[in-house]
Amino acid sequence: MNGLRVLITGGRAPCALDLSRAFAARGAEVYAAESLEHHLCAGSRAVKRSFRVPPPAQDPDGYAAALREIVRSEEIGLLLPTCEEIFYISAHRGGFGPDCRVLAPPLETLRELHSKWAFIRLCARLGFAVPETVRLEFPDRGETGSGIGEERIAGEIPRSRSGDPAYILKPEFSRFSSRLSLHGTLEEARAEAARAGGAWVAQRFAAGEMLCTYGVAHRGRLLAHAAYRAPQTASGASVCFEPAADEQAREWAVRFAERTNFSGQLAFDFIRTDEGALLPIECNPRATSGVHLLLAAQTQAKRGAEGTAAGPEAAGEDPVRAEAGLRPAPSEGATDPDRRPDLLDALARPDKVRETIFAAPARTPMLLLPMLGSGLAQTGSPRRFAKWLRDFRGSRDVLLRRGDAAVMPEALRMLLELRRRSRKLGISSSEASVHDIRWNGEAIGESAAGGNGTFT
Repeated sequence: MNGLRVLITGGRAPCALDLSRAFAARGAEVYAAESLEHHLCAGSRAVKRSFRVPPPAQDPDGYAAALREIVRSEEIGLLLPTCEEIFYISAHRGGFGPDCRVLAPPLETLRELHSKWAFIRLCARLGFAVPETVRLEFPDRGETGSGIGEERIAGEIPRSRSGDPAYILKPEFSRFSSRLSLHGTLEEARAEAARAGGAWVAQRFAAGEMLCTYGVAHRGRLLAHAAYRAPQTASGASVCFEPAADEQAREWAVRFAERTNFSGQLAFDFIRTDEGALLPIECNPRATSGVHLLLAAQTQAKRGAEGTAAGPEAAGEDPVRAEAGLRPAPSEGATDPDRRPDLLDALARPDKVRETIFAAPARTPMLLLPMLGSGLAQTGSPRRFAKWLRDFRGSRDVLLRRGDAAVMPEALRMLLELRRRSRKLGISSSEASVHDIRWNGEAIGESAAGGNGTFT
């Protein structure tokens, strides 16, 4: 990918750092854009230059203008969002020029996937089994009377276990399992939604195995796919990503991409019920932690001279490239006939990918700092701590890389910046991490007058 100039947004995200390293290892010039002062990509030697831009949630037009200037001045060929800033980029996707590929579908398409109600309605319309789901909307907080709207999808009612709640209630737009509550009846869930006000989704509770997937599709064809479980979490977010070779999830993702003719990044959360049904719960139409599984050194990958005992430095190889599990970048104009297409090809040049790329990481990826926090929270239970210790020993951190040591100090500075924001605004650390990029379905700039991009 020599000569390709990539602008990666959402530089606070570990997956953005992983992608930056991987693109740089393949010879691309990588740039990052972030509204935080400190972020992971700013500390990486894989990133040629990092730009601080206005916060998209508070200044969407200023954010889009800053990105347009970066694309123009640096001659960017690929604009790759990784977090919820993708919605603000999508709203202005037509303004980045003909020479920049923007990996963001139309905003109305993204909204349909981002909404926990509209996504389930879409799945039902496409013929997939879904859990019974009810959308509840109330105009004002504290109003206990009738809402301004209530819609229902008569889906599956999974067999309940003793002590299970009947419904799980969550905001229509949310993240990190925030404001989630469990209820014994729909009436209880409705009352809670009425007290809070706004739009909510009450969904039949499904006990079973949680399964996540991440993939890339192009014109209805699934190009890359990773399925994983999350044995360890912190603040509602996964911090350890155990690969799962799940054929049922793969086939589901293939069918969804085909039936929607989708192009872009797709991540799904499923519950596999005790009866064996795979029920979709929500969709993230952006990068997620599944990126790490596809970028990690793969068990079937062929390793060249960089695997010798002398180490990559002795062979004259860039240690960042070696630690990314990738072969050396070929010289300009050269080709590597032994290299199979990978996630970077799926993102940057999808027409080159002929077969679906599957993740088979040699080691389980993890996020070291929150993983350690998760372990400290479990020291009171010997059984759970022993399980955490097994997961920890069998995993590899995605931040620490030989030759890229400045990332960890920058990560600590970023955490301090987010902690200050959390205290100033009186919100949780998780909410602070997305305060300036989150999107809850509001109209954005050019999108207010745009066409309908929903699936039909």
